[in-house]
Amino acid sequence: GGIAEGNDADIAVWDPEADLGEVLFMKHPSISAYVGIGSIVSETMKGQVLATFVRGNLVYRRGNHAASPCGRVILSSPTPE
Repeated sequence: GGIAEGNDADIAVWDPEADLGEVLFMKHPSISAYVGIGSIVSETMKGQVLATFVRGNLVYRRGNHAASPCGRVILSSPTPE
C-alpha cells in the first residue's frame, strides 16, 4: 500500500542519528536464550522512535502513549485437527 489521504497507515517516525548514550540491557547467550543466565551489557546506542501512528492515529510521541487504544483485536481461528 501507499501513504495517501484516506488510507489507513501504520508508521514509525525514526531518528537514526539520535544518541541514546549508554544503555544497559540483558544479553542472552548466543547459543540459546534458555541456557545460562546471560549477562548485563552496557553499550552506546543510537536511533530512537519519535512517533508511531496506527491506522492513521498518533499512538506514541516522544515517550507518551495515547490515552485510549485505537487498534482492534484479531482472534485466530481454531485449526482443524
